[in-house]
Amino acid sequence: MNISLERRRLRWASWPYSSCCLESGSCSYRSTTDLIDREVRVAQTHQVRETIEHLLSMMEDLESTQRIDLLTGESQYVQLYREMGQSMEEALRSLTDLTSDNQTQPQHLLALRTSDRSEIGTTQRTCSTYEMPERLTRRS
Repeated sequence: MNISLERRRLRWASWPYSSCCLESGSCSYRSTTDLIDREVRVAQTHQVRETIEHLLSMMEDLESTQRIDLLTGESQYVQLYREMGQSMEEALRSLTDLTSDNQTQPQHLLALRTSDRSEIGTTQRTCSTYEMPERLTRRS
């Protein structure tokens, strides 16, 4: 009888320790999953920023190329304009996908897309201005 009484006491005495171990494990699990979630969000934020920087770089390249084209009077960059427009559209689609989980970003992307299309439209009008005299001289 003495042995079974000791076992009972041991069982009751071990409950707080077991409970503490389970709580510690649960806390560790939550902390680890929270850390992983934050790491994923940070990586996504970096990817969004890199895409925005790439888009900005393409817009600056487009403006620089347009300036060179206007200064030299040559329309050799027409194909480059079209390719840049497609690349910029792809970057905007990528940004839309990356920020789909954020409710406020579609408004910002809409403003960026409008600005982007305006810039591309200006460039295309400039290109068509250069192409028009070439078409007229070819018909003559």
